[in-house]
Amino acid sequence: MTPKLALTHHQAAGAMQVLCDSTSALTESVDAAAIRTTAVALCRDGAFASNAAAGLPFALAPRNIEVPAEAETFLKQLTRTANAAAASVLCSSILAGHTSDADDFGDVAIYLGPGDFGPRHERDVLRLLGLEKAVSTDNGSDASLTATHPIELSAANLIPRTVNVSIGDVPGDAIQELGSLLMRLEDRYAFCVPGPEVLAFYFLLGRDEESRWMGLTGVGVHS
Repeated sequence: MTPKLALTHHQAAGAMQVLCDSTSALTESVDAAAIRTTAVALCRDGAFASNAAAGLPFALAPRNIEVPAEAETFLKQLTRTANAAAASVLCSSILAGHTSDADDFGDVAIYLGPGDFGPRHERDVLRLLGLEKAVSTDNGSDASLTATHPIELSAANLIPRTVNVSIGDVPGDAIQELGSLLMRLEDRYAFCVPGPEVLAFYFLLGRDEESRWMGLTGVGVHS
């Protein structure tokens, strides 16, 4: 059974669980450090940072939601492939892409489950994850649609336009593999929302054939 850590979100009323894989080949790699840094930033729980024995985080999910085994397999593939795709274009996050001012954060899969989490439900996504009050707005109020920013996805390979890849470039194997995985999700969309200080939280979501919402999340730095 996949180890799961319930981490309370100190800045909001919600909580997330972190799904970890102690057998992952990425556990000792640079990718693992970037993925772990992202999990810590989103969960806002410093205790998780020192718990290396749990293995590599491969997905985040609301604390009280059970993630099906077949979904776990897909989420592991998403996390592995997203980070390989980012490395292939010389950035740490395929979501933040080349717009981030630092390469400290990787991408990790996210599972929301059934519900209304499509476009114009960004606030519901944040609320479900306990992130609604962890993000910032210009006037200091809670997150709303005015605080979220849509991100265009490439029609060719479904990666965010934050990645600076020329139209004439032939996508590498990792980019193509990630695109193939994302094709298995319908109603795909992406957005970012300003987080604490210089951070921004990124999401790329879609729903599978069982209408379960899932995708990727990451962190960018905008100083």
